[in-house]
Amino acid sequence: MKPSSAWALFALILIAVACWMVFSQRHSEAPPNYTALEMATADVATTGSCYSLASVLHANRLEAGASDLKILWTMRVRDEWHLRMERGRRWREFWFTREGDFVVPIQYVVSENHDRTKLKDAVGNLLAAPALKDQPKVARCAQAQ
Repeated sequence: MKPSSAWALFALILIAVACWMVFSQRHSEAPPNYTALEMATADVATTGSCYSLASVLHANRLEAGASDLKILWTMRVRDEWHLRMERGRRWREFWFTREGDFVVPIQYVVSENHDRTKLKDAVGNLLAAPALKDQPKVARCAQAQ
């Protein structure tokens, strides 16, 4: 094999590995090991909301195919997931991490043409969805009632 062919083959393999690393961790569905966990509010004390991530996503129609939003879940670091919601050129993105039995929102970013909202307010809006009241509470809160 000529040296130029070896370099071309090496470059092709390098590009394939880079594409695999970037695109392999993208999903339209929420990570299954996260959906049963309780979603925390966006405060320092990691207060639970009494609702699982699956319930919050369902109440806000943020499941794949449930609305006209393009939903994309990505994982860049172990136990840290990003939820990106796109509609045209407008997008919002939540970053979540796992802390014990909680899914904790740690960052909220929006596109330039979106209203600027703080993380606490954005999470509050998700937890204030009217349909959330019809969702079952997690075992910790159901036993307390």
